[in-house]
Amino acid sequence: MAFDELFMISEDMPTFRLYSWACPTVSLGHFQEVDDSLAAECKKHGVALVRRPTGGRAVFHDKEITYSICSPYEQFPLPHSLKGVYSTIADWLINFFKRIGIKVYLDKKWSPQKQYMKSNACFLTATPYEMLTSGKKICGSAQKRGRESFLQHGSIPIEIDANLFAKLMGLDNSRLDTFTSLGNEGCLMDIEELSDILIQEFEIALNCRLQLHEPSEAEIKAAEKLKSKFELL
Repeated sequence: MAFDELFMISEDMPTFRLYSWACPTVSLGHFQEVDDSLAAECKKHGVALVRRPTGGRAVFHDKEITYSICSPYEQFPLPHSLKGVYSTIADWLINFFKRIGIKVYLDKKWSPQKQYMKSNACFLTATPYEMLTSGKKICGSAQKRGRESFLQHGSIPIEIDANLFAKLMGLDNSRLDTFTSLGNEGCLMDIEELSDILIQEFEIALNCRLQLHEPSEAEIKAAEKLKSKFELL
């Protein structure tokens, strides 16, 4: 989370990252209050709790690919509005899911704010330009917008421990049919193959050529200074 924040505020060129998680983790949206029951359940089950720079509700990260895209607006395809950026990134994701054999579509209707805020969990509702398959959410996204640049996160679950998710979020089993994972949809590719396809389709969709960049010593030190901002448990 600290690196994503750092790259958004300091990089003068677009940055695309894919990563996974060292342990099961719940990330809260930037403006989301810490729920005492959620924090207690995370501690009980050994799940880390962090805050994202981006908005939205809580996301349970475990066996998944997380993407991060940050860019100055002037170096990203038009339009640069919130929906414009979501739409451009959605086109990339649609092609990715098509390539791995999962038919997805976009829920272009905004969920009512009150309905969206009722639950801690992001994956229980869909906002526009997020991926659905057979009515179930398969990828969650959230964005942060600055004056000159933006950051967008997305979570692509490979497998979901639905029972643990339900315990963390205080849900009954009737709420677990609103989301799905790659594995549940019959995709058995490993994370390396999936990452390669995501990279290939990103380059095609945005007509670019990615270059590998290892964080410098200065960037690592700067991220370390930001880290406490995002650590909750």
